[in-house]
Amino acid sequence: INQYLYAKADKRKIPLGGTFELTPLCNMNCRMCYIRKSPDQLQERLMTVGEWLEIAREAGKQGLLFLLLTGGEPFLRADFKEIYLALHKMGFVLTINSNGTLITEKEVSWLRDAAPMRINLTVYGASNKTYETLCSNPRGYDQVMNAIHLLKASGIEVKLNYSLTPYNASDFYGIKKMAMEEGLFLQATTYMYPAIRKSMDNIGSNDRLPPEDAAYYTALSHYYEYGPKQFLEGTEEIRLADECVDEAVPTEKTGRREHIRCRAGVSTFWVTWNGIMTPCGMMNQPAENIREKGFEKAWEDLCSNTRKILMPEECTDCAYKKRCSTCAAMVLAETGCYDEAPEYRCRMIKSYPEACRKLRGQIIRKELQEDVWRDESTE
Repeated sequence: INQYLYAKADKRKIPLGGTFELTPLCNMNCRMCYIRKSPDQLQERLMTVGEWLEIAREAGKQGLLFLLLTGGEPFLRADFKEIYLALHKMGFVLTINSNGTLITEKEVSWLRDAAPMRINLTVYGASNKTYETLCSNPRGYDQVMNAIHLLKASGIEVKLNYSLTPYNASDFYGIKKMAMEEGLFLQATTYMYPAIRKSMDNIGSNDRLPPEDAAYYTALSHYYEYGPKQFLEGTEEIRLADECVDEAVPTEKTGRREHIRCRAGVSTFWVTWNGIMTPCGMMNQPAENIREKGFEKAWEDLCSNTRKILMPEECTDCAYKKRCSTCAAMVLAETGCYDEAPEYRCRMIKSYPEACRKLRGQIIRKELQEDVWRDESTE
């Protein structure tokens, strides 16, 4: 149903899905975060409850149905309950992104009566020690596990996200094992966007894994998700495809450039904590001031300006294109413009076949723990 609705929305430029970034403030300070600010770093005020609800009403008239509430940490807002319940009453299909550390029995008591479609909890490690190193929160793991148990007991659907960095990569197995034991689906992310929304000085850099290591952990995530048999079959296909990849590289530049490939600025949007509408949360351009223009005009201009974005020529004709999920946001964050290929992402994608070969050898030599597999019932 979602795919059908989005297919219709894409053609008609209907803002079917949106994200409200309610605050950049967070009770943790993760090393690779793309947005986090402390209270003394705020140079503008947060948008009020009334402003958020007015945007929601206007967006609803234009077709908004699926709404993600995120931050920073949304539960840090004292008025989050008021915002959430009002949006729920409007009939939006709500999802919440949270680090889980502020979700207690108090929050679950009112969420239970107006449950979201899902709460996405990002886990950053398998121990308090990792949370302290990566997030400056020495109690983070205990807090998020408490939230998981409370939410599960209340019947609220939970999905786990895992941002993989140099500081928690060794926890991968432990986190996957925890997810399996809790009966929850875990999605690991190995690519960390440069934090250009904090500063354009961050173009092309973040506190993240080298691209070759990121490729290896991408392969490892696939191994943990699918199991040895399916993973080995898949890596054999990759090996055969990789042998032919050079033949698919154009010998001359074609000059072709594609439009943006995803739904950002086509049928989805993002509104920042200070009232700026962007195609997605990782992009700082194009940008429309929704408080000045109102939702309808801001959306119209955003669609028009997003349509002008063209992917780099190198990406358009790249032989690895089918294997690569590079988007306009990655190109912008890695290069500061939309004209150049994102070198980090390119290296990561091109390193994936070798990472699979390395992992294949570890599997054959039985060097990996093999008791954690995808549970179909949790998807």
